[in-house]
Amino acid sequence: VDLRRAFTETKEGKGALDKLKKEFDKRQADLDRRQQDLLKWKEELMERLKLMTPETRQEKQAEFQQRMQSLMEHYQKLQDEMSKREEKLSKPVIEKLEKALLKIAEEEKFDVILHKGAVVWARAALDFADQLVRRYERTK
Repeated sequence: VDLRRAFTETKEGKGALDKLKKEFDKRQADLDRRQQDLLKWKEELMERLKLMTPETRQEKQAEFQQRMQSLMEHYQKLQDEMSKREEKLSKPVIEKLEKALLKIAEEEKFDVILHKGAVVWARAALDFADQLVRRYERTK
């Protein structure tokens, strides 16, 4: 089963993705503006660099590095926030999908459901983790 496709095809999933996209687009626009401001500042700095004393030049270059680092930190913070937001918006939909998937598996008497090479669900009786643990403990 393609859970991602199922997610994007539900009304709630589409709604969550639309909401996330709107939030991301707004934040991305702010990030783009900050980046453009920094590039403009750098261009202006490069024009004046030759007229500066070595000490002032070094200070301005350090300031540019500091501004660039700040922009990169802001970008990383945005990425982290958006990942957390995506998880928060997706979680309820995914939980409902999993419940529906379980019902289908029980009704159809499936033993295993795969998703792109990974097991999404399997009958508990097929799990041999207990056997693996016992074997592991015996080899100590």
